[in-house]
Amino acid sequence: MSISSYTTPDRITLYDVPNLFTPGDIRRAIGDKIQEGVVSVQIDYKGFRPSGKAMINLEKTEQLGRALKALTPLYVCGIQVQPVPHYSSDPFQDSGNGSRVTGNGPDGNYPNVERNVVLWGLPGRTSVTEVTAALSKFKTDEKKGKAVVVKLDK
Repeated sequence: MSISSYTTPDRITLYDVPNLFTPGDIRRAIGDKIQEGVVSVQIDYKGFRPSGKAMINLEKTEQLGRALKALTPLYVCGIQVQPVPHYSSDPFQDSGNGSRVTGNGPDGNYPNVERNVVLWGLPGRTSVTEVTAALSKFKTDEKKGKAVVVKLDK
């Protein structure tokens, strides 16, 4: 990693993003302003709860200036959000955790296709098999015929 990666902005961070927004909502709002070069849009999470920030990852850093100019001002569903350049080479704050799911960072540091659900308030002794059985009546993405359920430890 070079020093220039810390001094050259490589993505756009949106602030004041309401908690109910999805990456799809933001993508639709920027679609008419930035026609090409958007690689991904990620919501930033803190403990699996939206932090009020989102990141727009661009294909090339040279597009950042034009993109910022096009996105100022940016309204998503009638609510103004603040675009600013992002100066980090690693968008994940908890990159040292390996494969551990922490719920922090873009997409909660978990693969996201806007189909993940986090269940809160379950008793601590609830097992993965009990949750899987409770979800059996619902259509879920499956691997080897079973819903993918991950239990997180504090």
